[in-house]
Amino acid sequence: MASEPKDILGLVRALRRDLAGPIGRHEGAVHALVHRLLRQGTLEAGGLSPQGLMLYRAEGAPEPAATHAEPPSSSPDASIARDALRVAGAVRDPAARGRVLADVRAHLEELTAADTRQRFGRPKAWRAILQRVDRGKPAVIVSAGAGDLMRRMLLHEGPWILGAVAVFFILKLFVVSPFKIPSESMLPTLEKGDRVAVFTLFHDGVPDRFDVMVYKRDGINYVKRLVGLPGESIALWHGDVYINDTLLVKPDWLVEALRSTVGDWRFDEVTPAGFASMKRDGVERWWWRSGRFDAHPRGHVSFGMHDGMAVVRGQRRTGQVLEVSLAHGPAGTRAVGNGWVLRCNDEGVRLLARRGMDLLSGADGETEVELGRLATAPQGEVQLELSYVDGVLRARCGAFTYEGAQVSPSGDGATGALTLALSRDHHYSSPPEAGHGTPVQGQRRGHLVPADRVFCLGDNTTNSRDSRYSPVGDIPVDSIVGPVSVRIWPPSRWGAVK
Repeated sequence: MASEPKDILGLVRALRRDLAGPIGRHEGAVHALVHRLLRQGTLEAGGLSPQGLMLYRAEGAPEPAATHAEPPSSSPDASIARDALRVAGAVRDPAARGRVLADVRAHLEELTAADTRQRFGRPKAWRAILQRVDRGKPAVIVSAGAGDLMRRMLLHEGPWILGAVAVFFILKLFVVSPFKIPSESMLPTLEKGDRVAVFTLFHDGVPDRFDVMVYKRDGINYVKRLVGLPGESIALWHGDVYINDTLLVKPDWLVEALRSTVGDWRFDEVTPAGFASMKRDGVERWWWRSGRFDAHPRGHVSFGMHDGMAVVRGQRRTGQVLEVSLAHGPAGTRAVGNGWVLRCNDEGVRLLARRGMDLLSGADGETEVELGRLATAPQGEVQLELSYVDGVLRARCGAFTYEGAQVSPSGDGATGALTLALSRDHHYSSPPEAGHGTPVQGQRRGHLVPADRVFCLGDNTTNSRDSRYSPVGDIPVDSIVGPVSVRIWPPSRWGAVK
């Protein structure tokens, strides 16, 4: 090139003659090499060869004389066109990209005609190297030996591999740490085998109340939900938590997260098992009175439901009624108490509080107070939701919503519904199970949490060894690893942990 300009084909032929061994099956590297030398100014480009290709000359060499260029091949093989576009697509400047495209296409056409296409190498690999060169990054153009292969790996893949490793260790040591859930004590929030990331950056020792956290005990990691903070008096009574003699009300997002389905029944003409039925004023009524359900796998003790939610879904037309009621009280006995009814009929949507409800027969109460009303009731597919959790009554039907503290009541039923889904509050829903050890709590008497400790419970409190039991007790603050931030495995359950 110092004596006369050459196009890409002339360069390749010269390299085959003088460097047959090193160039081997790497002729595609010539395009990356020429592009780098042009960017560095070692080569200059100008003029066209008789084949219509760009001419290259050494820096300071005389410009080529005017030539008559033949038009390039107009219909290259489809695979040649595809590979040429793939390689040249790594170049950002349109003019330089057009030059590289013409060079690569002519080169591949020559190799294909001579049935030696394999000399070019993999277009994908040369595209990657050409991209590095085009962006001014270091690159090994041709690997001739083991040392060059190692240099190529270190220059090409080394930086991002080292960066990824550094980021991983920084995240693990200072930001998040992965943990595997070993048991079912945090159902339904976390399942056995889930993998979670714990946020440790700026962790000051005590997460917020209701955070799911990891703590270490005897070299083993445990996951529980923080309920009682240092210095607080905490007590458990009938599944409710009292902090400093005040009922602890869970936020709405936690109530929703800890719903656990008791049953989902469809009412056609048959009364499902666990329900009683009767006709009143010509209307068939059902109420759930079993009072007990399996809170544990087979072979374990089952517990009665304290707090719960009911959802009724059904079709309503003019003249028809959908209704659901909730009440608390001993199941299977003729007890009288207070309850609530959410009713949807032609008069609208009404939420009623009743006194003197008969829990065995579902009979209406002696007195009735309206808590809320919506004048226009929905028709067609209607859903009624009624729940009582932590002393808070929540109701919803179409545009009607209600939320407010209520005195604990009693009773349960539904009228005119096609489907009833009944849920329970999964958190603190039962007394401690026998056999886990001596419970720290179990009665409504305050337990003072020491200033350097916290009180934790598993979401699946019917099957969780937590701060209620003497082998565990209050958790030392200095053993807390940090709050759980996200679930990272399995992919189908990936997301934030609440």
